[in-house]
Amino acid sequence: MTGEWQIDVDHRRCIGSGVCASVAPGHFTLDDNQRSQPIAAAATPDERILDAAATCPMEAISITEPSTERSRPTPIRSLAAHHEETPMDHPDTTPSRQPTTDVERSPAPAPSRE
Repeated sequence: MTGEWQIDVDHRRCIGSGVCASVAPGHFTLDDNQRSQPIAAAATPDERILDAAATCPMEAISITEPSTERSRPTPIRSLAAHHEETPMDHPDTTPSRQPTTDVERSPAPAPSRE
């Protein structure tokens, strides 16, 4: 993308998690209703804007380049360059859960026969 990006937040989808404002504080803020809004409707391209859109839990942020009107894809979990996914990143699709603590790895004690 070249030129300025148009930033839009779908307020019907936004749940006000504030992730975008944390990731890109110079580009997003929460309004009086605790919903995200861009600080400016247009911005110079910035990786933090893409990170904010990619980490939005509701995929409520869209970024477009006015000269081409192409949308920048921002699916959740699209931070492959920043984060290598593991099966635990998608617990709903993981076939079996791996133990995470020593307690879970220990076998259960055998019942006593007194």
